[in-house]
Amino acid sequence: MFEGLRKAFSNVIQTISTKELSEEELEEILDDLELELVSNDVSVEAAAEILDEVRERLSRERVPRIGLDKYLKNLLKEILLKKLKAGPDFIEVSKRKKPFVIVFFGPNGSGKTTTIAKVAHMFRKHGMRPLIAAADTFRAGAIEQIEYRTRVLPGVRIVKHTYGSSPAAVLYDAIKAAEARGYDVVLADTAGRMHTDDNLMRELQKILKVGADLKVLVVDALTGQDGVRIAKTYKKLTNADTAIVTKADADAKGGVIISLNVAGIPVSYLGTGQNLDDLKRFDPKEFVERLFL
Repeated sequence: MFEGLRKAFSNVIQTISTKELSEEELEEILDDLELELVSNDVSVEAAAEILDEVRERLSRERVPRIGLDKYLKNLLKEILLKKLKAGPDFIEVSKRKKPFVIVFFGPNGSGKTTTIAKVAHMFRKHGMRPLIAAADTFRAGAIEQIEYRTRVLPGVRIVKHTYGSSPAAVLYDAIKAAEARGYDVVLADTAGRMHTDDNLMRELQKILKVGADLKVLVVDALTGQDGVRIAKTYKKLTNADTAIVTKADADAKGGVIISLNVAGIPVSYLGTGQNLDDLKRFDPKEFVERLFL
């Protein structure tokens, strides 16, 4: 995973270690690194923020003439760790109230349904009872898909209506059912929608008003720079609390994770496969260390 970013950082550090550089040569190398970050799905805004801070620190700190490569490596790690935050741990935050309502949303094909099944499985492993609201009443087969994905999870109930019915009504009924039957958490599936679809985005806002203790954007790691635009729009229209990045195991670049954070949406989990256990807690320190192996 994330080989593209790892190579970008490795190449610049290796280049610096080979010779003594003038200020002009170092600036050229930093310009190249900024372009490399963008080519590995870091947003233009995020890449500029990172490199601007590098330049600012280089301008005001006493930079060693020998060992500049080690200095820059530590500086980049420090800056990245400052920008990267882990989103909330779902198990911990769900203890605040009962039932705790988590609404999942994101573009078509981002992997919401599979992700919800993984999250339900995670709650069950911690001895908690999840209930699923099948609030995607728009896409044909969506209800059957969530039923199929959770068929191996005993005790997980699904509240559903007919296709074409109000998604907000589905969530409302699910919350009431959870309250009546003592479920710990409600996991709401919603229709996939592009950030440019005004009607569906307004519908999502209605769903969130019914009840959402945690608003989760599900993003495919392979969306590239589109992921940045998606994140910014969803943040603006829903004030998303956190993100789950799917298909992280197939992501050769890694920049979407950095871009989400700079857009104001920290990452809680990474989807690393199709199995129910393939949901990994995002650890910023581990992520940064991987980039500088």
